[in-house]
Amino acid sequence: MARAEAARIRGDLEGLEAVRAELAAALERPDANKKALHYDTAYVLWRCLQRLHDVEDLSEPQQKYLEQARAHIDALIALEPDSLEAKILNAAITGVEADMSLFSRMRLGRISYTGTKENAERAPNNPRTRLQWGIVLFYTPKWFGGGSDPAIEQLEVAHANFEMQRADAPWPNWGAHEAQVWLGMALARGGRPEEARVIYQRVLEREPAFEWAKQRLVSLDAAGQ
Repeated sequence: MARAEAARIRGDLEGLEAVRAELAAALERPDANKKALHYDTAYVLWRCLQRLHDVEDLSEPQQKYLEQARAHIDALIALEPDSLEAKILNAAITGVEADMSLFSRMRLGRISYTGTKENAERAPNNPRTRLQWGIVLFYTPKWFGGGSDPAIEQLEVAHANFEMQRADAPWPNWGAHEAQVWLGMALARGGRPEEARVIYQRVLEREPAFEWAKQRLVSLDAAGQ
């Protein structure tokens, strides 16, 4: 999974696919740790799906990744129904699916909102629950309780929780740099672009290869902020 995270940071779809293939082979072994492998495979497929999120005319690959991710997360939840990390990942996959089309948004938006909120209420000190809840609030209209300010509040908590996480925290430990970039996006949308710039630069000091942080910094420059 360290290689999967490195590929995600680089925005390397081929690297993610290579890890996914290894995980598929591992699942075929008689001594396979099915809980861990279903989680890891669903996670990698979710990251593959995210790489295609802003690419036009790729509905078939998106659907393939989505169906496979859903199958693995469903298999994991069947094995471990009360797993918080499985529910966090499930809500994340649902959130991406909801954003794939207007029909999906209408069908799944409320499910994503409710599931993510429940996870944050269940485990408020888990940085991934706060990260996901902040992302949902970022996209939720103000008249439904969302917007920049509520998102900033949750993402700041997520960042603080990640900072308290041990450097050698066991997997799953994803999301630390991601939380900072989302915080930067919420700050920029809320009219605080200089604070966003500082955050993006800080992320890149820690993780120079993080393609998404580079893109957000370029977007600020392009907007003259």
